[in-house]
Amino acid sequence: MLSRIIAFPFMVGLIIAGYMAFEYDPSYSKYIIPNVLALAAIYMLSPQIDWWWYKRNPPELDDQMKVLLKKNFPWYLEMSPENKKAFGDRLGLYIMGTEFIPKVFEVVPEEVKGFIGASLIRMTMGKNNYRLPKFERVVVYPTAFLSPQHPKKWHASEIFEEDGVVIFSIEQLIPGCENPKRSYNVAMHEFAKVFMLEYPNLKYPTTDESTWKDLHKISKYSKKYLDEYIGLEQTDPLPIMINHFFNFSEEFQKVLPKEFDQLQQVFNVNPSNLYEPVLDKSGLKSLAEVSGV
Repeated sequence: MLSRIIAFPFMVGLIIAGYMAFEYDPSYSKYIIPNVLALAAIYMLSPQIDWWWYKRNPPELDDQMKVLLKKNFPWYLEMSPENKKAFGDRLGLYIMGTEFIPKVFEVVPEEVKGFIGASLIRMTMGKNNYRLPKFERVVVYPTAFLSPQHPKKWHASEIFEEDGVVIFSIEQLIPGCENPKRSYNVAMHEFAKVFMLEYPNLKYPTTDESTWKDLHKISKYSKKYLDEYIGLEQTDPLPIMINHFFNFSEEFQKVLPKEFDQLQQVFNVNPSNLYEPVLDKSGLKSLAEVSGV
């Protein structure tokens, strides 16, 4: 880590100053204080220093994560080599910068981190702010759970805005990530809500009660199914609309062409061609340029 490299000469200076003051001349003790202050400052700033370094030198994805992407995300295989690299850099940085908190079991499996991270990066790949940093904690349960917000309803996912936490059940999470046309993708559902909180001023499509019927036309998922699968009543169609925009893009464009165009501008991507983001006012031209890593 860069912070340790920076700290090393000050640690050496501290040791030398201490040794000289103890063995030869107490006046050398005046050199102890600046070294201690420097080390304290580096320690306090070490997360920012190391993150700055990793953004410019992102760690390469391990083979397990590369296999997961190739096996479970067909759109990843269509990316250019440069954009695969940019996507992998973002995914690695997201996993590194996120606190994954296991519940019931001891450690969140790396595969689960990959499914969660890839779902988010897919949604934000047209944005510079791709990590949605207000939500840097992800709690993972093995099955449906109760929570302080919903203490009487076993459910598959939720967000807790006050603490910046996203919560998932693996039992519902993985099927929706592996095949979102057979099981609803709760990862993208919750990240859609997080995205709207991070980007509140974008021009999202308007929705009403008729939107539920349109969403059912786009996919097999009725509102009743979604309520039961997630375990909570869904009152806002927009997160489901965003989910369908990515996972049922062809059907979506046929049923809701106006909303399709609006969401293209919101996310700066064409979901049918995710490896080539739409050009927007910020001048973003490709995922490799957008990544900013």
